Amino acid sequence: MKEKEKTQSQDMTGETRVEEAGLGADRSRPEEGQDPLSSVSAAGTISKFGERIIALLSKVPLVQKIPFQRIGPKSTAVGTLVAVLILVVSITLFVVNTVPESTNAQALVQEQKKPKPIPAKLILAHDGKTWTINLRKLGYNGKKDDTLDKEALLERLHVIKKQVDEPAVNARMKRWGSLIQPEKEGKRMDLAVIEHKWLDDLDKRLNHPQPIPMVPDQPDVTTEDLKQVNARKIGSYTTYYNPGNTNRTTNVRLSSQAINNVVLNPGEVFSFNQTVGQRTSARGYRPAKIIVRGEYSEGIGGGICQTSSTLFNSVDEAGLQVVARFSHSKEVTYVPKGRDATVSWYGPDFRFKNNLTEPILIRSYLSGGALTVEVYSTPKANNHAKAVQPAPRNPEPVKNEQPKKPTDELQSRQEGNE
Repeated sequence: MKEKEKTQSQDMTGETRVEEAGLGADRSRPEEGQDPLSSVSAAGTISKFGERIIALLSKVPLVQKIPFQRIGPKSTAVGTLVAVLILVVSITLFVVNTVPESTNAQALVQEQKKPKPIPAKLILAHDGKTWTINLRKLGYNGKKDDTLDKEALLERLHVIKKQVDEPAVNARMKRWGSLIQPEKEGKRMDLAVIEHKWLDDLDKRLNHPQPIPMVPDQPDVTTEDLKQVNARKIGSYTTYYNPGNTNRTTNVRLSSQAINNVVLNPGEVFSFNQTVGQRTSARGYRPAKIIVRGEYSEGIGGGICQTSSTLFNSVDEAGLQVVARFSHSKEVTYVPKGRDATVSWYGPDFRFKNNLTEPILIRSYLSGGALTVEVYSTPKANNHAKAVQPAPRNPEPVKNEQPKKPTDELQSRQEGNE
């Protein structure tokens, strides 16, 4: 009985001790389900590892001043492990970040070591100026000509051509018998040589200046041509008038003199209004019957349209290009129906173009009630003459009558473009 009480007392004493010890007693006890031996073994191993670290670090200067004994072997071991882990992670990150950079640097060095492609520049030179065309931008690989975009090259060459060409200047003579301005030979860039010869040995012409091939540009009209512009008649037309009508005859004569001996070079356009000028009394023109608003009335310059109409028929017979012609709605008597060319200073004009390759000369004169306009050119002129209906020999006199249906209309007979 006493033995039993002693045990209980011991139990009670042990329980009381546990309560007094508190957490310290709990730590000494293994948790439920935990192997007591493994817990004691791990703790002992950590403590021993910590003691060894303390002993090792105590020999290192500066580090030996750290109070490892107060920290304890266990805490020292854990801290050391954490420090080692941090160090390992840092080294790993450093390696990961630096290796690609090193690799990129090596790749860059290798790229720099690669030989750069040889320039492929076509350098053109003329009169102290140069033009450079980078053929690699046009697909040229430096070896095969068929890799070059030839159309793109020609586009660039045409731009250069416009800058270096010096077109020839034709000889000029405003009127027959006046001073001749002599021709001047020009020069132009020879694209055919570049396209058909240079491209065959292109690699030999690259990266050093190449003189631009130039060829002479000959004028279309020479001084000799103008001296012979009256050699061959290619067109002629005659209309008739009443010489007794002094005022009208005066106007026909003045306008005929204005167009007489005019010389027109190839491609030039003749304007009747610009050549004859404004018909005013100050310039000698007189009042005569004209057609205004479909009615006959007095006006300065009556009879001018006979000159322009005679010129039109002569030019048409010569086969020259009519640019603009107008016929009045009321018929006239000095040319066949539909063969007139109405003109007015503030209105319609008669224009034609010299579409031949040779200059032409206009001759106009009056003789015994007849107005004749002739067109001449050089012996080399190649025109296509046309058959033109002749004018009435005895035109009816103009009557001062009112038409039944006055009109403002002008019938445009524009037969070509400038």
